[in-house]
Amino acid sequence: MALLFTSSVSACEFVMGYRTSERLPFIEKAPSNAGIYLDIYQLALKNIGCSLSVVRAPKKRILKMLALGEIDFYPGLGITKKRSEYLEFFDNGLTSHVIALSHSDTDTIHQFSDMSGKVLLTAIGANNFDARQTGILVREAYDLSLSTAVKLLSEKKVDFYLYNKDSVKYFLKAEPNDQIKLHPCCFNEVAMTLGFSKYSKFSKYYKYIQVTELPAKSPIHLNKAEEFKRELEKLKQLGVIAEIKSRYF
Repeated sequence: MALLFTSSVSACEFVMGYRTSERLPFIEKAPSNAGIYLDIYQLALKNIGCSLSVVRAPKKRILKMLALGEIDFYPGLGITKKRSEYLEFFDNGLTSHVIALSHSDTDTIHQFSDMSGKVLLTAIGANNFDARQTGILVREAYDLSLSTAVKLLSEKKVDFYLYNKDSVKYFLKAEPNDQIKLHPCCFNEVAMTLGFSKYSKFSKYYKYIQVTELPAKSPIHLNKAEEFKRELEKLKQLGVIAEIKSRYF
């Protein structure tokens, strides 16, 4: 599958990677990158003298590119031990509240273990919260979208799906579905994290650059990621991120 690029010319250009399917209202289905993520990150990078380009590909491939330093960051990504080997994580200015979805005739669940013996649908490469260790059966799907997940739940082909509450409400407002039930389970609202490649030339972990060997005109940004992080914190404190988010809800 070919990679989908949206790029601009800049001496300091960050590359954001994301799967090809949508996560509304955060990002639209490729090739469009419109949404909350683009609005926030373009502004934050502009404020520190940089620009943004976007690469869309299946999530598994995007994660591999992050591990190789071929792209710089993934905008909203859960922390796992494996990912922490090649990514540093910091708040992206948003919050995430993961909830469970099921068919409407499913009994209400109150804790993750209540899914034991049931089929949990997840995207390949997504965090399944160690579901198998809880006796939950995991079915992985390639580049899964929320609309596909809702369809499978409605048809009772899977039992549960975990997703961001804001995205679910946004989707069901636009496409009501009385076959879908939302459960008050199984996680608390937390700060959403951004995964930044430790092998990015902008990262403080990037130790392999030979400054003396760089051409005279090459910009050197040994820790531009830290500036990016601080700018996101600033935009959150000033209420700018909340204002951007409010445009979509």
